[in-house]
Amino acid sequence: MPRTHSAHVLIVDDERHIAEMIRSLLERYGYSVVLAVSGEEALELLNDWDFDVIITDHYLDRGELCGYDLVQAVSGLGRDIPFLVATACVEDEILDGLRSHPAVQQLFRKPFDLMALKASVASAVAQRKVSGAAGLGEGAADASTT
Repeated sequence: MPRTHSAHVLIVDDERHIAEMIRSLLERYGYSVVLAVSGEEALELLNDWDFDVIITDHYLDRGELCGYDLVQAVSGLGRDIPFLVATACVEDEILDGLRSHPAVQQLFRKPFDLMALKASVASAVAQRKVSGAAGLGEGAADASTT
């Protein structure tokens, strides 16, 4: 698909109001944003789009895939796309799994600061362009909430 904005962002969240809030913010800063309500829908969109970053909720009530499953599936396809994962999860085992995956660039605990998310999107896009999508780093850092 032709690019009309600086970067393409996929937001995967089954809570439409949250996805729309993030989309509104990112579009104000020139990003082209596509929404999906499930991991399965996100995987279908990857057939037609080249996303620069994917923002996903970890818990997705629609479909079979959670956020971590989506990260694994996209990585398994050989698509080097950085992920920003939002979660309200407090289980250490799940959080450690998310943090340690090389495609997960940032882990956001809900509620999260939208401007911190926007900054992380900009960082992920810049890093992907510099690295040529060759490497995604050493795993995720936690973003502090405000």
